[in-house]
Amino acid sequence: MVLCAVMALLISVQGVAAFTPLPPAVAAGLFSRPSLCRSPASVARVSMGIFDGIFGGGQGASSATPPGRKVPFGGLEVSEMGIGTWAWGNKLLWGYDESMDAELQEVFNLCVSGGVNLFDTGDSYGTGKLEGQSEKLLGRFMEEYAAANPGRPYPYVATKLATYPWRLTSESMVGACKASSERLRRPVDVGQIHWSAANYAPWQEGALWEGLARMKQEGLVRTVGVSNYGPKQLRKVHAYLEGEGVKLASNQIQYSLLSRSVGDEVKEVCDELGVTMIAYSPLGLGVLGGRYR
Repeated sequence: MVLCAVMALLISVQGVAAFTPLPPAVAAGLFSRPSLCRSPASVARVSMGIFDGIFGGGQGASSATPPGRKVPFGGLEVSEMGIGTWAWGNKLLWGYDESMDAELQEVFNLCVSGGVNLFDTGDSYGTGKLEGQSEKLLGRFMEEYAAANPGRPYPYVATKLATYPWRLTSESMVGACKASSERLRRPVDVGQIHWSAANYAPWQEGALWEGLARMKQEGLVRTVGVSNYGPKQLRKVHAYLEGEGVKLASNQIQYSLLSRSVGDEVKEVCDELGVTMIAYSPLGLGVLGGRYR
């Protein structure tokens, strides 16, 4: 269960091979120590170790490891490896419990200290009395880390606004972005549409896109992106935003060694349009994380 409490998020920019098979030495060490994956903090160390093995001196968990190179992303400079927080606050799917918060803070501190400066979340991560819990935790963790490490810059936060059926106007998207900022205790850096409504409510897409443009135009976010968009809708939203004078920075999709067919096609379109493709669940929801033989 705790294996999924930390989810790595790799950025693939203009042909960078973010999913090269593990070198034998790294794989041997990882698979020989499945016990390392018993806590969120240890999962973070293993995930960061995998990244080091692939890229050589990437986002290492050791303080002796260089922080790794940054890549351009919508006017920002972000680490090649980011951390996704789907599991932070989600009780139904991931078994989250508030007793885990102290260790999740340790995970956050470890990742930021190791050079990670991009965290991805969503306003739907946590439901019921835990609504927006992932964003709330990130807001708290950032403040506590900053208090203990004065002078260290805050990491960037990308949040995804859910395509709920009641979000039918651009104003509803703007309001959702403001609510996320309140939970995060700071402005949103990257505002994203969580998924496309084209297949079941195509009339909703226009309002979502308009809301995304307004978030940038009104200074609520630094840059904007989408998530779970296929090649056809990606071209459409890119053209719309371009017409509004807003650059589409990213498209976030599931992509790993176990899920590549659609991702390869999306990557081609992203490269053509100058959009960064972000891969979520790059460890296959934990299957590629070394816990399972």
